[in-house]
Amino acid sequence: MIKQLGVLGDIMRKRSNLHLHLDLSLLSVSRLEKGCFRNCVALQSVVLPNNCWVVGSHCFAGCKKLIQVTLSQELVSLGMFSFDACHKLEKVVFSKNEFIEKDSDGVLWNWLIPNAQKKDMEPIMVTLEPGAATEEDLPHMGEEF
Repeated sequence: MIKQLGVLGDIMRKRSNLHLHLDLSLLSVSRLEKGCFRNCVALQSVVLPNNCWVVGSHCFAGCKKLIQVTLSQELVSLGMFSFDACHKLEKVVFSKNEFIEKDSDGVLWNWLIPNAQKKDMEPIMVTLEPGAATEEDLPHMGEEF
């Protein structure tokens, strides 16, 4: 199956004029290999396989039209630069039904993976309105990126 995903990625790289929404949720794939969908500029959204626990480095790097990614609840490893140069990426969610957001004094906090502390990671995205600032956050146990 992994080889077929690589072939799918190759096809998508050649179709830059398309607008693709890829739902892999029903596939039985536990990992997406390094660079699997790299530079698939037609890709706008993707739902990862339900049992996918590894997303390799640079997996979606250079997907310039990518707006939304829905991760698997089984995810334990998100490779470095997985979404490098995905400048239109607005939302990375853990599942279709879960996304935590807090808006306070011009600071929008998005916890990208609910209950991530159980998995020793806490990816967050902070969006600041002009002139807004966050409170000082001293080093602590856990990782936020």
